[in-house]
Amino acid sequence: YMCWNIEQETGFGTCVAQCSGTWGEPMCSEPWTTCVFSSLAVLALCLPTCSPLLQMCEVGEMCLPSQVPNSFVCVPDASGDEGQLFDPCEYANACDPGLVCTNPELAVECDPMAPGCCLPFCEIGSDGCPGAGQECLPWYMPGEAPPMLENVGICGVPQ
Repeated sequence: YMCWNIEQETGFGTCVAQCSGTWGEPMCSEPWTTCVFSSLAVLALCLPTCSPLLQMCEVGEMCLPSQVPNSFVCVPDASGDEGQLFDPCEYANACDPGLVCTNPELAVECDPMAPGCCLPFCEIGSDGCPGAGQECLPWYMPGEAPPMLENVGICGVPQ
């Protein structure tokens, strides 16, 4: 285990299991977790899986896509005071919970020169997208969504 998502003010974090197995076949022994590698592959942690539509992660965390295909995991929320709807962003967790840093071309309200833009997840078939001309676009290609994530979409202008 290692201490993860440490609060700067308190110095407290959460104990998270490290992955076992091999680099080619990492494993997590705790249910509802998946092995996630840091960007530099220095850490291999078993993080809780989640649904981006429910955002049921711990306080200070958010549900985002994992580099493990077809999964979402709880990661630290690094948005601070920024990361609101249509804000520019550079990193996946730089947006508020329920939003993801994605292609700014998906909303006319986004700065097209920004590296990314904070847009909401949505449920396929819903009419709740906030941007002009946006629809709930499927997150997964047809037939590729894992169980319980078939209705996950992202608000965007169809391309």
